[in-house]
Amino acid sequence: WKRPPVVAPSRCCLVGRRTHAASLVLATSSGASDLASGGCASTSPTHAMISWTIFLLGIFTPIASHFVLSYALTHRAYDMVV
Repeated sequence: WKRPPVVAPSRCCLVGRRTHAASLVLATSSGASDLASGGCASTSPTHAMISWTIFLLGIFTPIASHFVLSYALTHRAYDMVV
């Protein structure tokens, strides 16, 4: 016996072939398995590439700026990496 999904697929699926992240609801494990099985979480390769690029930039940009600022040649008062 399988429980019905938390949100009807028509409410969380693609609208005009664009996903709305705020409308995807993963409230229970049954909802997550419904989305993972191809219900609403389908996306284009271009959208996936852009999402991964933004995600990785959000991780690597602070790391790179930390090392660039910490090894800078100019050291002034109050000029340090926090």
